[in-house]
Amino acid sequence: MTRSVRPPAFRQWRLLRIVSTIELSYRSRVLYGVALIGAQVVLVASLWSALYGGDETVAGANREQTVTYAVLAVLLARVRWSARFYSKDALASRVRDGSVVYWFLRPVRPSRYVALINIGDVLYGSLWLVAGMLLATAAGAARVPDPVAFACFLLSAAIGQAILCHLASLLDLVCFWLVVNENAKQAYRFFQDFLAGAFVPVWLFPGWLTALSSFLPFRSTISVPASLYVGTIPAAEAVGEIGTQVLWCVVLYALVHLVWRRAARRVVLQGG
Repeated sequence: MTRSVRPPAFRQWRLLRIVSTIELSYRSRVLYGVALIGAQVVLVASLWSALYGGDETVAGANREQTVTYAVLAVLLARVRWSARFYSKDALASRVRDGSVVYWFLRPVRPSRYVALINIGDVLYGSLWLVAGMLLATAAGAARVPDPVAFACFLLSAAIGQAILCHLASLLDLVCFWLVVNENAKQAYRFFQDFLAGAFVPVWLFPGWLTALSSFLPFRSTISVPASLYVGTIPAAEAVGEIGTQVLWCVVLYALVHLVWRRAARRVVLQGG
């Protein structure tokens, strides 16, 4: 049997461009994204500004911090927005029609292929994040952090997106056992955004919900980096928070690796 030759690394890294190429090839999707994100930023900034009214402090955060957090949380939640659109190359679609078998015949491992697609998705979505924050800051809807807080935010946001990618991969891999996982996806999206603090800052959660979120990885995806940015998590506590993020990232990576191995055993390459 002829053994597949693994393509050079530079060819594999071309997979990073797939998401941006697909997205930019549909102007309507880009315009829709601009309109949607713009509307969300304006609405959340207006809502939280109105709720505070003055400069009072609530749960340790003032109006400026809360409005900035709300704007940043919306943008962080939309970094991987393109991944939420249905795609013929999505794992769920491939499992449903059986063509996922070809992923296991390629020179590039399926897990590596998905990982590179996810990295490209995050890089593309990060451009939207940067553009959105620049506009929000220019419009006065977001504050500019000090250099230390900004550096902590960048590191924390990168790890948070890695955690999101691992969680999304686990959800996709459920398809090997359930074939259709749309109901699970809908439930996941709500709980992910809610417990991550995308809708309401975690510091406004009731005590029991705050305790629950501290034992789950969702808080590490949006709340922690956004809180570091606005200063509700001081720089002195950044090491502990980022360390927790790294721990979740390692645990989820190991779990994804294990599930991929289990999923591969369910794919029949030859025979019936």
